[in-house]
Formats: sequence, C-alpha cells, structure tokens
Amino acid sequence: MKYDIVYDKQNRLRLKMGHSAFTQKQGFSITQLLETLDGVLEVETNHINGGILIYYKGACRECILDFVSQMDINDLSNVPVPKGVKLSSDSILIDGIASYVVQSILPPPLKAIMAINNLS
Repeated sequence: MKYDIVYDKQNRLRLKMGHSAFTQKQGFSITQLLETLDGVLEVETNHINGGILIYYKGACRECILDFVSQMDINDLSNVPVPKGVKLSSDSILIDGIASYVVQSILPPPLKAIMAINNLS
C-alpha cells in the first residue's frame, strides 16, 4: 500500500493512505495484522481519512513500514469484524456502491488501471 508518514516520533507512527483508501472492515483487518508484529503495542485506523496510528516499542519502525508497504488492500476484506463492533451504515453503503460500480459499470480497461493502482 502507498502511504505518507505524517508523524514519526517517540515510538508513535502515523501513516496516511488517503481519503477512503480502505473501508471500515479493511481497517479492522489492518489493525489485526499490524498487532501481530513484534513490538507493536496498539493500532488505530480511520477509514474516513485513510489514517493509521501505530504505537510501538523498540526498533521495529522499519519492520512496520516494510509490512505496510507489502500489504495488499484487496486481501483485507475477508477478516471478520471484531465481536461487539457494528459497521457504520455509511461504510456498508459505500462498500456496496463501490463494489457495484467496479463490477458493473466500469469498462475492463479502467478496472485494470484500478487494480494496478491498488498494487503499488
């Protein structure tokens, strides 16, 4: 995934992927994946602004950045939502509309461009 580092001090790292770079459900997946890394203490995601806040200890900064760089947004939607958490209705609606547009309306060349853009 592409990202910009917007804050990087005192074992706290804030990354910005961009507006609506991932859905709320994908944000839960990102949190779960990053929290499996050694040294990562806590992860918060914001699907609206595409932000990821990571608290870590030790010298795992480069490991975190490498991991995020290798993440594929298309592989994140299958992780279950944590128990007790309700998806916001706007997230469900946006996910449905986006899937419909990509699958039904966009011509194949544009679908290919979007897929390539998600890989980089």
